[in-house]
Amino acid sequence: MLRQHDYVKDEEGFISIYDGLVANELIQAYDPRVMTNELATVVEAAHQCGATCVLAHPGRGGMYPVYDPSLLDQLLAEIPIDGIEAYYPTHSPEQRESYLAYAQQHGLVVSSGSDSHGLKVSTDQAPIKYPAHLSQQLLARVGIRVQ
Repeated sequence: MLRQHDYVKDEEGFISIYDGLVANELIQAYDPRVMTNELATVVEAAHQCGATCVLAHPGRGGMYPVYDPSLLDQLLAEIPIDGIEAYYPTHSPEQRESYLAYAQQHGLVVSSGSDSHGLKVSTDQAPIKYPAHLSQQLLARVGIRVQ
């Protein structure tokens, strides 16, 4: 959107604007690099701005927690997320099905992602072209109609 409205010309322009905002103390409270507020507070602020909050790669593992239904229940009890990223490269078919079922049972939107951030990614992190219909409810929330 920033490119579309000519606020930035490229990724470097976006990073420059973003880093400038991070220098502002008001913005720092919501920057994940310098998180000082409770996540529930951040989600509430995002909701007040009309955002949809989705738990990204819940089954990624490694140094990150793997969210099973019990842990997802705990999360939802404390933080009103709107969705879950069910489609992610390292999710097993069983995890994906579990997240899809959980989303349906709890009225959450489903998203998909590849975790490739930016233009300079290695070939093993290239974006995965998931079909748009997999995230149809999420896209509908932001005004994108999928046929």
